[in-house]
Amino acid sequence: MMGWQIGLAWIVTDTEEGPVAWHNGGTGGTRTVLAIDRSRGQAALVLNNSTQDVTGAGMDLMGTPFDDSVALPPFDTDTVAWVGVGALLTLLFSVGAVRGRSRARILGQGLAAAGALLLWWIAAPWDWAAPWVFGAAAGLTLAATMVTARRWAHLPWMPQRWRPGTVITLALGGAWLAAMVTLALWVATLAP
Repeated sequence: MMGWQIGLAWIVTDTEEGPVAWHNGGTGGTRTVLAIDRSRGQAALVLNNSTQDVTGAGMDLMGTPFDDSVALPPFDTDTVAWVGVGALLTLLFSVGAVRGRSRARILGQGLAAAGALLLWWIAAPWDWAAPWVFGAAAGLTLAATMVTARRWAHLPWMPQRWRPGTVITLALGGAWLAAMVTLALWVATLAP
């Protein structure tokens, strides 16, 4: 392998025979790679039902040696946003649990955090994001839930001010969690 470039989520590897475009990734306990060599009119698709990387196998099928020592991108660009969203929503819920002024707003933030953690688990960014980061976010969400439970009886259902924002937070949090549960069920039906 002579080198590589990234464009629109595809990695293009320069070989002696010409460029090979490929994309790999994984979610929900699966890994895949699709490699395309337009100059030779060949393609290879490898689907795996485990978290074992199959990039080398796909490139071997193409007859293109894959050098693991060449530095590939340090993260899977498809999952960066999901991890960022999960971290942000977890932090918002944690702050809301301590400082929130109403049950509805904290509930909305908690539902959003739960949905974000579920999406994070589905995206499975363990190649570049350490699993302990997910554990820390889940632990922070659990701690925020316990703080909320202690404060629950002393909080009004709706705040005196900012009612529209509270209703929007509750609705978006519920919708986000419902969407993530739907996505998780869909991914579970795809997995064997």
